[in-house]
Amino acid sequence: MSTAAFREGGPQRVSQVALREQVLAALDGVIDPELDEPITTLRFVSSVTVTPAREVEVLLRLPTPQCAPNFAFLMAADARDAVRRLPEVRGVTVHLEDHYTGQEINAALSRGEGFTGAFPGTAGSVICTRACCGTCVACFCSSILANSVLWDSSRCSTSCFASQ
Repeated sequence: MSTAAFREGGPQRVSQVALREQVLAALDGVIDPELDEPITTLRFVSSVTVTPAREVEVLLRLPTPQCAPNFAFLMAADARDAVRRLPEVRGVTVHLEDHYTGQEINAALSRGEGFTGAFPGTAGSVICTRACCGTCVACFCSSILANSVLWDSSRCSTSCFASQ
């Protein structure tokens, strides 16, 4: 059965409950870049709602409202992307709750923008899209928080970064 059949409500369409379980399973793959644990295990997913129209809303609440904006954005964007990859999902909204930059992050995510959409002053910085190695994360943090363009991506052991 094609993805289109799922999106059009074909005969193999999964129930809202089953789709919610698929969403939670997809969110298991979203890793906190500092703690290296899934956001589901860390209980950062405060709710998942699936509508009859297959629209999904995910609410994330990080353990502190002062979590670094770069990490908060990465987790929210990764959550959106993980859910968006599910063929049964027609749309996804991820909201970061009770975070001091939540308004900026939520607005950028809803517009489909990257980190620089949330924080325009970081234009030209290199944004790590996957925190896959300690060097990458440490260098990324110091660069982006200092609003710097001097991140030494050659120190990263994999190709986990992208310019934005």
